[in-house]
Amino acid sequence: MKQPIYLGHVRSHYVPKNKLQKAISDYIDTLDGVAFPADKLPEVKKEISAKIEALNKEHKRSTPVIPDFYSYKDSSWKSTKEKKITCHLHGIQSIDFVFIKGILEL
Repeated sequence: MKQPIYLGHVRSHYVPKNKLQKAISDYIDTLDGVAFPADKLPEVKKEISAKIEALNKEHKRSTPVIPDFYSYKDSSWKSTKEKKITCHLHGIQSIDFVFIKGILEL
């Protein structure tokens, strides 16, 4: 049985410019390597946005971070029927984070 999943992946780190960026980067690091069923992606995005909103309130002196997600399809992956979908998290200057779609074979 094959189950579609997403895997969180930190692609790179940058020097955080303030305590808010550092706190968000530390939180996003906890999502690195975490896999979940593909149908849970909207819930995970909401959780990330809620956590970032809470960190914005905690670090009021910093310019608030507004997370933004976008996805794209890579048609060169496997076949034209199956497309690799990558979901990027933008708006955070201190870390480059993506969700990579994959298949879990049970």
